[in-house]
Amino acid sequence: MGKKWKQRPKNDKHVQNFSKTKIDKRNKIKKKTKKENINKEEQTKEEDKREKLEEKIYNVKYLSVYVGNEDCDDGVETYRENGEKVGLDEEDPPLFYGDFGFKVDVDTGRILDWPDTKLYVKVNMRVHDTGFYDFYDKDNNKIYETEGYAPPFLEISTKYGEDICFDTDVNGFILDWKEKKIKKEIIQYLKYHMLNDNNTLWWN
Repeated sequence: MGKKWKQRPKNDKHVQNFSKTKIDKRNKIKKKTKKENINKEEQTKEEDKREKLEEKIYNVKYLSVYVGNEDCDDGVETYRENGEKVGLDEEDPPLFYGDFGFKVDVDTGRILDWPDTKLYVKVNMRVHDTGFYDFYDKDNNKIYETEGYAPPFLEISTKYGEDICFDTDVNGFILDWKEKKIKKEIIQYLKYHMLNDNNTLWWN
């Protein structure tokens, strides 16, 4: 007759330790799964947030620029359609040097509310650190605002650094706006600042 084995008692230490190990393992797996789920949720939220910001950026429609008189070293020169320079005491210019500001349609490069005077301007302005630059969508909802030195894309006719330089035609269109793809530069600028996108070389 074979040897009869005794049943191991339920409160045996080995059984308790084995059960505890299984429970600990299950708990670790649960914690890990929970942490992974939380990370996924946070990642999804971050992606959604970024997606919404990108949508805002690509919907940019207007740029508003304002620079007070004390912040300018140079200025604005006004000309008639025939190329004759206009003196400040002769006729009100479309853009004032003393209280320099304008709002431009970033799709067309046309300055809004341009007067029908058949005048055009040449802007060559060194801006110090207190200019204001606001970006809006088509419904005039503000997308982004910044202040300080002029954004580099406003140097259209020259490239000296920290300047606002451009020429207009008599209808208020900024020359070379479309040719130099300024809207694309604006989008790159916004992506760099709003999304911390260091791969966006908006200054090139």
